[in-house]
Amino acid sequence: MKTLYATITFILFFISGIAQERKSKPVPEINENTYGILDEEITGWTYSLDGQWIGNESLIIKRGLYHQHNNQSASDENLGIDNFKNIIAHEIYYNEDTLLLLVKIFDDGYYKLPRSKKGWKDRLSLHYFVVNNEIPSIDSLQDSVLHQLRYRLIDSGTIKQVSKKKYLEPIKAKLNIIEPSNKYLHLDIQFWRSTNILRFNLYSNHEVFNDLEGTVSDLKINGKSLFGTEQLMNYIYFETDLNSFSKLNLL
Repeated sequence: MKTLYATITFILFFISGIAQERKSKPVPEINENTYGILDEEITGWTYSLDGQWIGNESLIIKRGLYHQHNNQSASDENLGIDNFKNIIAHEIYYNEDTLLLLVKIFDDGYYKLPRSKKGWKDRLSLHYFVVNNEIPSIDSLQDSVLHQLRYRLIDSGTIKQVSKKKYLEPIKAKLNIIEPSNKYLHLDIQFWRSTNILRFNLYSNHEVFNDLEGTVSDLKINGKSLFGTEQLMNYIYFETDLNSFSKLNLL
């Protein structure tokens, strides 16, 4: 009887010990020191409806007629198809892995009276992307050819109203990297070593359907989005030099 009682007591103690075990996932740690940055010598280019290339500093304007591009007042039209103040890379340490965080800070805004489109207010917002740190070397990529690089996203999102200096805080509060998402980071690039020129678009999209993020707005021809297609670079892109882009440490 004593043996049976001791056995039952041991089993109950063992089960209780298992039930009390709790294992938390590790907390991701963002290295606040920048891994790379792209913040200067950037021109956004748009092919207008009447066949003219229009360039603006760090801004890809919406497609229209050439003579109309200087007639826009302060509004959402000035945000363009895409724009950014800078693109910043950080490392994230998670468990034993080192991940790559890309932060794209851009000009944004809103109307105080959205129905009548009055009372425009400027603000800064950001897109962020988290991928495995497995970026190919530029030495493996061919000159003058369009390269459409895709990386499965672990996490991504857009955060409104941020500080240019304290942009990491809201990302830390939102970051969730337990499981990969169904989206991909797209880096479309084309470069010429002889002239030190590089053109690119950076955005994200779902692997199956159109769920575009990472840009201010879409670009559609005949109702179909050009993002994710080879035709996109025929109409819009950012241009910088290879040396400036290399500071981002993406290639």
